Amino acid sequence: MIDPVKRRSYDNSRREAGARDARLRIVTAARDLFVDLGYPATTFVAIADGASVSVQTVYAHFPAKRDVLKAVIDQTVAGDDEPVPIADRADLAAIMAEPSAEGKLRLHAAHAVAISQRATAVDQMLRSAAAIDPEAAELWSRGSRERHAGMEQFAAHLSECGDLREGLSIQQAASRLAVLIDPELYRLTVGVKGWTPEQHETWLTELLVASLLEPRKEH
Repeated sequence: MIDPVKRRSYDNSRREAGARDARLRIVTAARDLFVDLGYPATTFVAIADGASVSVQTVYAHFPAKRDVLKAVIDQTVAGDDEPVPIADRADLAAIMAEPSAEGKLRLHAAHAVAISQRATAVDQMLRSAAAIDPEAAELWSRGSRERHAGMEQFAAHLSECGDLREGLSIQQAASRLAVLIDPELYRLTVGVKGWTPEQHETWLTELLVASLLEPRKEH
């Protein structure tokens, strides 16, 4: 009897790695172009040139320019291209696990500043584009809604831990959180006033504690 021929299983890991690398280069090039030229003025040809890929490759990953913009926003906020939601990441888990209320807000401020350092330029670009481009406006609105939803979850967590100041509702706390971590505030202090990120983080921590927690009683 003739032994059956063993077929080698197809290993597509190299192809997947190449595709991921191309996608990352496309998003990186698009981010730089969106910030430098503006979203409306950036073309797929320019993105392809910046990423050193063909225009067809850009379209294969992103059928529409809106898809590229969404990827730019998502990766800028996350800091990488890993398919892990922000809510499931280790830094968020550390905030939730921190036992003290002030400790939670201190970690939250550090997390917000890290995002703002990456995202302020993209946020400014998106603000400007939203005024004239419907796709950018929709993504701007989505980002605002998602930021508020995330802060509502955090406010609910603080409330469940008994940490919110008396009379402050979860919705009120969420609104305060969403405003205080807005990248625009970071732009005004660090970008306009010349603060260091560390100075902004210290100030943000003070604001969060004063806005959300019961005042410390003087002995």
